[in-house]
Amino acid sequence: MHARLGLEKKTRNDPYILHSLTIWLETYMHWNDKLTNASLDETFKIIHPFYDFIDCSLIVDMSEVFLQDLILSDDGCSIVSQLKNYKEKADKLRFSVQVKHLNESLKTIYKEHIPDTSHMPMISIKLHNPWHGSNISGLSLLIHNLLPVGHQQSIMKYITISSGSVIIKYSVYGSTADSLIEYTGGKLQFMRLIGIFSLYINDHPVLQEDENMNFTFELALLEAVTAGNNEAVEFLLELETVNVDHTNEEGETALMLACERGHEDIVHSLLSAGANVNIQDNKGWTALMIASEHNRISIIHMLLQANANPHLKTSDGSNALMLATTNTLKNLVVTYTKPDLIKLNKWLEPLVNWQSFGLLLPGITQQDITTIEDFAMNTEQSKGALFSKWLQKNPTATWRDVLGALTKREEINLLQTINDQLQVHQCTGGMTII
Repeated sequence: MHARLGLEKKTRNDPYILHSLTIWLETYMHWNDKLTNASLDETFKIIHPFYDFIDCSLIVDMSEVFLQDLILSDDGCSIVSQLKNYKEKADKLRFSVQVKHLNESLKTIYKEHIPDTSHMPMISIKLHNPWHGSNISGLSLLIHNLLPVGHQQSIMKYITISSGSVIIKYSVYGSTADSLIEYTGGKLQFMRLIGIFSLYINDHPVLQEDENMNFTFELALLEAVTAGNNEAVEFLLELETVNVDHTNEEGETALMLACERGHEDIVHSLLSAGANVNIQDNKGWTALMIASEHNRISIIHMLLQANANPHLKTSDGSNALMLATTNTLKNLVVTYTKPDLIKLNKWLEPLVNWQSFGLLLPGITQQDITTIEDFAMNTEQSKGALFSKWLQKNPTATWRDVLGALTKREEINLLQTINDQLQVHQCTGGMTII
């Protein structure tokens, strides 16, 4: 209401604002000429299906652009501030109220304001039982992923939920049944993977299968990864109820399955969701070992940057370095192994400007350099103290850190020497594995 009043006041003072508003809304909603020549009243009627008391992002975002400086309350608080405060409370509700509690609540809230849906296509969806425990945010995410962009209106105004299996009936404003049948028909695998076992548009069956009483979101994630369906993977991860590190009977995680199949986008999604890179399966294999065996260079980079441990061993004593199938892979893995003090002192013996080099090592500070300078007798002792301090302060130190510091210092000869030494040691088995 306040946003509407604020825009009425603004447009009275500057009619061009309405033109800017309609252009902004069409861009925001991915519409094409839907608001051309619309009055402010007509504009609000058209956008009415796309927000409600619990999902007010459209109104908040619109107000931030057009009502930033407008104050309508006696306390001097701007409309935007009031709306943002309200949205924070609404978001908490979205993430706390479960689907199973929505049915009666919706009837009560909208008893006097139920829209006429008789001329709208009706989507009837049956979901597996775990959806009962999902929250409103998850349900909204489901609807938004099922419908074309620009047709994902308020779930609170246009949805009914039945007991038993989760049965959702959702009226779609501004779409035809034929267009929805065509669109959802292209998402059959996605629907099966996320827990939909039946979907009708009016009386037309788009998907009809038996309910799977063993369905869980964790098993769905493993199946989505195996199928290589990144859309389903990202959807399940966004639900925030899925244990990303759930394992199958062999002890394999979703991350391991993605590494084995070379699904780089899915690996990235899982790592972004906090997947544990160092879980070992029933035979002691890690995601890094699997990626190494299958020659997945890009994935190995991602895993190592996510602090995958190259020193973990399988039940037969192999590690990722031993399982790497090419010298390129071996060289990559070995740069992420932990340096030891003896090799640092020996291989970096020609290093002269140890102070500047040291400041490029993760964890080393100017105070560390000053302390070493005060107590060390000569350059050799200073470098030894520096390397010892670095390994002590940085438990995740790797040869890659050393190579990076040398590169920034443009110590080309030393850089080549250490690269050569690392290759020799990984080929001869001389690398110290900690």
